[in-house]
Amino acid sequence: MRRVALGDQTAFASLYDRHHRSVARFAHRFVGDAARAEELTQDVMITVWQKAGLYDRGQASVSTWMFRIARNKRIDAQ
Repeated sequence: MRRVALGDQTAFASLYDRHHRSVARFAHRFVGDAARAEELTQDVMITVWQKAGLYDRGQASVSTWMFRIARNKRIDAQ
């Protein structure tokens, strides 16, 4: 996450590859539609790229932080 926060696109690509599917499955449980889940997932990943500097590993794992972002975005969209 530190490298992502510094704008390292390779680090972000690795993070994306590692977490994209699990975030998409999580999002699908919220919205029940594959297309909307993918939109939510992309929104989460953009937020991760933009806000990586706010991540605190003392507070949560990376995946938990990403799931929390997804949950909050879904709630905000209602």
